[in-house]
Amino acid sequence: MTNKTVWLVLSCLIALMLVAASCGPAVVEEEEIEEEEKVVEEVVEEEEAAEEEEGPLEEGIIEIRVTDPPPADVTSAVVYLTEIEVHRVSGSDNGGEWISIIEAPPSFDLLDVIGVTEVLGSASVAAGSFTQIRMFVDRVEVVTADGDNIIAEVPSEKLKIVGSFNVEAGVKTVLILDFDGEKSLILPGKDVATGKERARFNPVLKLLVEKEEIEVEAEEEEIEIEEEEQPIEEEEEAPPEEIEMEITSASFQDGETIPTRYSCDGQDISPALSWSGVPEGTQSLGLKVVDPDAPGGPFTHWVIFNIPADTTELGEAIPTSAQLPSGARQGSNDFGTIGYGGPCPPAGTPHHYHFILYALDQTLDISAGASKAQVLNALQGHILDQAEIVGTYQSQP
Repeated sequence: MTNKTVWLVLSCLIALMLVAASCGPAVVEEEEIEEEEKVVEEVVEEEEAAEEEEGPLEEGIIEIRVTDPPPADVTSAVVYLTEIEVHRVSGSDNGGEWISIIEAPPSFDLLDVIGVTEVLGSASVAAGSFTQIRMFVDRVEVVTADGDNIIAEVPSEKLKIVGSFNVEAGVKTVLILDFDGEKSLILPGKDVATGKERARFNPVLKLLVEKEEIEVEAEEEEIEIEEEEQPIEEEEEAPPEEIEMEITSASFQDGETIPTRYSCDGQDISPALSWSGVPEGTQSLGLKVVDPDAPGGPFTHWVIFNIPADTTELGEAIPTSAQLPSGARQGSNDFGTIGYGGPCPPAGTPHHYHFILYALDQTLDISAGASKAQVLNALQGHILDQAEIVGTYQSQP
């Protein structure tokens, strides 16, 4: 019963009293009037309590879709997730909390969801402001056109997507993780030791936000009242501005040849690097350079870590000392030396050199001159985002 109905009841009672008075003398006991008023007050209190218990209906939906297919020589690429969480910053006592969106581990095939949306999970959450989505990747299973089954390399089990969005009462917030399948799945070639194809899952995606009104079933009495109300037009919320971390080099272009001066055939100095779009919450940066085409398997040419978070570039010819003046530290490479060691492949086809920058949520508690394995192990579980640039080099005859 609504306030409008309550006042209608009161009006009827007053009308009856007036009719009775006009027909002849009548006496209304004071106790009866007080009892009627008490009943009306109880009805109003019960209605208000019911409205408070129901509360606003709030729901968030996570959806996955792919804009571009993976490489043509892949017939299946199934991504297995253990959890998806969203980070809520408003309305929580401790300034922020992670809320789980899925309960059971889902999976999706990059080929099956091309051009469509596949719902991975949903949950009712309190209205408020959110800043991030976090996906935990268990593994990625790839099947090539040749029938090879490959477990793809995953740089980090924790995939974090930064982008603000709001959840409103009575509105479904649809979060679409728009994967670029071709860029997310890379086939760098066969492993020299095993002769099998290799795959690497390095997600490239955009966060899109859509809003939908939630349909609520109403009782007949409520429907009559709703028909008298004017519909409220909801303003569309613009999708959050996408910010991607990016690394570039003034020394060479992505996918192009690395000049000789940065190789063992030249001065063997490190190239100039710069970057942008470092995510909020970054405490330090790390960088590694690896050649996946080396005869004995991936060969690491450079490991540098604890680069201050506000740094935006590394100049040319970084000294090959374990401790740098900026506070950054360098580890040992696969040449057995500290710092940068340039491309030095055997004669033959060009090799690819991946310069991978990591944004980390802490500084690494390891000493300068640490081994490559110590540094790479310390990175795990602390990667907020990463960016990559690739150059090629072929030994001079």
